[in-house]
Amino acid sequence: MRKGQVAMTDLFISITLFLLLLTFFFFMWNKYTLRLADLGRHNELELLAFQTADLLTLSPGIPSVWEENTNALQVPGLASRPGVLSPQKVNAFMNISYNTTISLLNLDRFELYLLLKKKDHAVFEIGQYPTRQSIRIQRRVVYQNESATLDIVLWQ
Repeated sequence: MRKGQVAMTDLFISITLFLLLLTFFFFMWNKYTLRLADLGRHNELELLAFQTADLLTLSPGIPSVWEENTNALQVPGLASRPGVLSPQKVNAFMNISYNTTISLLNLDRFELYLLLKKKDHAVFEIGQYPTRQSIRIQRRVVYQNESATLDIVLWQ
């Protein structure tokens, strides 16, 4: 073989290896970009679920006596005091539509499922339980002087 032929063979091998490495790098970059985006969405959902749980179980809402006039409700809250749910607020909250609830909680881009359970029976339920990946937060509360749980499930 001549020197020119060897140099051309080396060039083709080098270009082929470079293109293979570039292709591998491109696919790995896309894979990790998608994972990072999924992680960002998951973290956002988790944060919103915790904020929603805190808002409903620790706050009386704004105005604090919104259950007397649900049209005046700006920020929902079910607590008469932190961790203790008011039966009047719960009853009033049950009468608010799903879309209004989503809007008041600033969850317009997401779906919501709420379930208040006391002694294994549902006190109230809002929305449909999701069939796909979701974030679920469960808070123990006191409702009508008994232990209860409030489940908050969010998904996109």
